[in-house]
Amino acid sequence: MKFLFLSSFAHLALDPDAREVSGGAELQVALLAAELVKLGHDAVIVGGDHGQPDRRTLRGVRTRLGGKFHTGRLLDTLLALPRVLGILARERPDYAVILGWTTWLFFLQVLKPLLRTRLIFICGLDTEVNGEFRRQNPWRGALFEYGVRHAAVRFAMTEDQRQQFHRAGLDCGLYRNLILPRATPATAVKDIDFLWVARCQPIKRPYRFLDLVWRTPEARCVMICPNEDRTLRDTLEVCSRLFPNLELLERVPYHEIQNYYDRASIFVNTSEAEGFPNSFIQAAMGGAAILSMAVDPDKVLARFGGGVCAGGNDEEFFAAAARLRSDPGLLGQHQSQASRFVTELHDTTKNVDAFLAGLPRCRVLHVIDSFDLGGAQTALLNLIKYADRERFELEVACLHGRGVFWRDFVALGVPVHSLSPAKWLPLYVPRLLRLLATRRFDVVHCHLFGANWIAKPLAALLRVPVIVAHDQCNDRLRHESAPARWLDTLTNRLSTHICAVSRSTRDFLLTREGLPEARVSVVHNGVDLERFTPAKADAHKNAGLLVIGVGRLHPQKNFALFLEVAAEVAARHPGVRFAIAGAGPEEAALKRQASALDVLFSGHVADMRGFYAAADVLLLTSRYEGTPLTVLEAMAVGVPVVASKVDGIEELIADGADGFLVAPDDRALFVDRVAELLAKPELRARFAAAAREKVEASFSARAMAAQVESIYLQ
Repeated sequence: MKFLFLSSFAHLALDPDAREVSGGAELQVALLAAELVKLGHDAVIVGGDHGQPDRRTLRGVRTRLGGKFHTGRLLDTLLALPRVLGILARERPDYAVILGWTTWLFFLQVLKPLLRTRLIFICGLDTEVNGEFRRQNPWRGALFEYGVRHAAVRFAMTEDQRQQFHRAGLDCGLYRNLILPRATPATAVKDIDFLWVARCQPIKRPYRFLDLVWRTPEARCVMICPNEDRTLRDTLEVCSRLFPNLELLERVPYHEIQNYYDRASIFVNTSEAEGFPNSFIQAAMGGAAILSMAVDPDKVLARFGGGVCAGGNDEEFFAAAARLRSDPGLLGQHQSQASRFVTELHDTTKNVDAFLAGLPRCRVLHVIDSFDLGGAQTALLNLIKYADRERFELEVACLHGRGVFWRDFVALGVPVHSLSPAKWLPLYVPRLLRLLATRRFDVVHCHLFGANWIAKPLAALLRVPVIVAHDQCNDRLRHESAPARWLDTLTNRLSTHICAVSRSTRDFLLTREGLPEARVSVVHNGVDLERFTPAKADAHKNAGLLVIGVGRLHPQKNFALFLEVAAEVAARHPGVRFAIAGAGPEEAALKRQASALDVLFSGHVADMRGFYAAADVLLLTSRYEGTPLTVLEAMAVGVPVVASKVDGIEELIADGADGFLVAPDDRALFVDRVAELLAKPELRARFAAAAREKVEASFSARAMAAQVESIYLQ
C-alpha cells in the first residue's frame, strides 16, 4: 500500500543531518512512515517548504515539498493547495494521513472525489476531539471537525481519546505512540535535576516551569523550547537570564534529544492538554521520574508508577517536586518504574500492526463472464478461498447466468451477483455500472474476455484505483482476428496490471500487444492442495486401467484427437477404459465419434478429486492452453500426465521427469506415451511422486492468491 503523510516538519526526524526540530506529532509521522517502509509499503511525506531539497529519500521514505502551508496563514495555504493536489494526483496514494488538527483535513475531504484516496486522521491532542479546539477557534474548528467526521479512518492515540470519539458517535481505532530508537548508548550520569521539553506555545504553560526553577535555586534545570511563538519565546529568554540555575535551549535535534532525558532525574510536564506526550516515553526510557502538572494520559502514572500527576493543582505540583527532590528512595522508586508503561503499551511492532489492522479492508470486485465449467472459474474459486479476508473484502459479479459453479461461489461466503439472465440480454452493462458506482471498489479484477472488454472500461470511467486483468491463455481469437486483438489491446491498456498465467501468455502481451513489461506479471494458476490430496496406490487396483480427459468439450481441447488416441491405445491394451469429464458445444459430435469405444462422458463432475484418484493416466490433447488447472490437479492427486507441448503446459511438466509432453499434432507419439505409462506401473509411481512434489513447491493456490494480493497493493 502507499501512504502519503501531510506534515510540515516530519522529514526532520528522518534526516540525521538536520539541526532543526519541531514537535511530537511530526516525530510520530516520521516513525510511522519509516516502519511502514520496513514492512514493504510505500511512504511519502509532503512537508512544508522551508529551503530543504525536494524528492529526497530518507530511511526509505520519499519526501516532497508542498509549498509554505506550514506557516498557517490562509494565503500560504491557498497558494500551496495546487502543489499539494498535484503531488496527490501523481502519487495516487491509497491513504492520505494527517496527524493533529489542520484545515487541510477539510480541503482534502472536499476534494476527495477527485483524488480517489482515503483520508486517515490520527488524533494528536485531546482538544481536537472534545470540542475545545472549536470553542477556541470557531471557523477553523468547524472546518476541521467536518474533516474529522468524514475521514475514512480515525485513530485515537489514547484510550481516553477513543472514548471521546465514541461519545461523539464516531468510530476509531487505537494506535499508540511509536518509540524513537536511540542514536547513542544511555548515559549513567544524572546531572540534570529538572528537565522541561516542549514547543514554545501557551498551551504548554512554560511559565509554570519557571516558577519551579525559581522555587528550587539549588537545582540544575534545563529547558528545551523550540520557537513557535516569537513573543512568548522572547519573554522566556528575558526571564531565563534571572535564573543562573537554568539553561534555556532553543533546539536539540531529534537524534540527540534522548541524551538529555538520560541525564535528567526528573522530567517535568506543565501542559494544560496533551494527547500522549512523546516526552513521557523518552523520559521513561531515560530512567527519569515524571512530574506532571495536569496530564496523565490513560492514567499511566497512576497505573504503572513512574511519576506523579498533580491533577492541575499548583500546590500539589510544587509539593510533589519537593518530595521527589528530598527523598532519594521515592525518586529511585519512580525512576525504576518509569519504563513499565512503555514496555506494556508502546511496543513499536504491535502498534504498527494495530495501525494496519485498523485500516478498512481493500474492497475487491471479481468480474467473470459466466459460472459455466472452465479453468478460469476454478482459478477464481481458488483465489477467493485462499484470500486474506482480514485485508480484503471480496465480491463476485458474473456477467450472465448462474452456471454450475454458482453454488460453489455462494458457499465461499462472499456476495455474488448475476448481472443478466442471459448473454444476449446486455443488462450486465447498466447493472455493473451501478454496482461499481455504489460500492466504490478499490480493485476490479477481470477474468475472461467479456469481463475484460466490458468491466475494464466501466471501471476506468469511474476511476477505480486498481484494475487487474487475468489473462488465462493465448486464445486463437487474438491471433487470427485483428479486431479482437485490437479490442483486447485497447482494454488491456486500461489495466493497472495484468496477471498472465504463463510466460508464453506474457510474451504475447508484450510482443503482440505492446504492453509495458512492468505492468505484466506471470502468475501461474495454483491448485487447491487441501482438496486435491494424493490418491492411495491401491485405490482402484481391481477396477482396471483408466485413462481420463478433463475440460470443456470445445475445439480448443481437441477431444477428437483424444478419441483417436483412445482407439489405438485400446487396441494395444484390451480392457483399458476411458472417461471424459466436461461439457460443451462438441458433446454430440464427440459422442458419435466414440460410439464404438468404451468411453464414459461424465459431464460435470462435482467430486473431481475422486475422478482423478480413479485414473491411471490423464491425457490432454489441447491445441493451446494457459496454465491448465486439470494438469495441476492431476499432478497433485498423483495421476501421470501426457499433454500437448504448448504454451503454459511446458512450464508445468518436465518431459520424462514428471510427465510426458507431445507435439499437439503427433498422434502416434501420444499413443506411444499413454501405452508406455499403462504398461509400466513403476514409471507411473515415479511420475506421480515427482509431480506432487513440484505442485507443492511451486503451484499452490495459496501462493497464487498471495501473489495476486501483492499486485493489488503495489
